[in-house]
Amino acid sequence: MGDDLHLGPMSLDAALLAHEWRSRADVRSGLRSPFMLTEELQEEWYHKVVCDRRADSRWWAVSYGRGDTLAVVGLTGIQPENGLAEISLLVNPEHLLEGIGGESVHLVLAEAFDRMRLVTVFGECYLCNGDAVRFWEVQVAKHGSQERLFYIPRRKFWDGRLWDALLFCFTAEGWRATQPKGRP
Repeated sequence: MGDDLHLGPMSLDAALLAHEWRSRADVRSGLRSPFMLTEELQEEWYHKVVCDRRADSRWWAVSYGRGDTLAVVGLTGIQPENGLAEISLLVNPEHLLEGIGGESVHLVLAEAFDRMRLVTVFGECYLCNGDAVRFWEVQVAKHGSQERLFYIPRRKFWDGRLWDALLFCFTAEGWRATQPKGRP
C-alpha cells in the first residue's frame, strides 16, 4: 500500500459504503441505531449532517492515498464551549485486524485535540460486541487514558437481552503525553 492512512472528506460514496458495512449481520450488534437504516436514510443523513457546516458533527473517510475508503470516523455532538465530542468509528469488515481502526483513532484524535482544540473525546461500546470492547480498551490504554473506563448497566437490547456498555474517554493531555516526538 505504501502510503500512510489519512483522513479525507466524507463523500456520498463513502457514506453509502458505510451503509453496506452497517447492514452486515456481524456488525449490527454494536450499532446505536434502533432500526436498520435504508440506503435512502443514509443518503439523507449524509446531506443533513455531513454536508451541513453548522452540524455538531464532523466526518471523514479513511484511506491510503486516493484509494478505497477503508473506514469512516467521526466526532459527533461536538460542544466547542466544553471542548467535548463523541467518537464514532466504522471499519470495513473485510479489513479488520489490519491496524486501520487504531490508526483511524489516532488520526481523529489529532484532529480533535490539535486542530479543533477539544479537551475530551468520549465513546460508548456495548458489551455484546466483545471484539469492539477489547479494541477500545486497547486504544484507551495506548492513548494515555486507561483510568477513564466506566461500565453502564443495561444500555442496549440485543439478541433478546439487555447488555451493559463500556464508556471510555480520551483526554488531550493524556493523548499528548503518549505521542512520540515528531509525530502529530
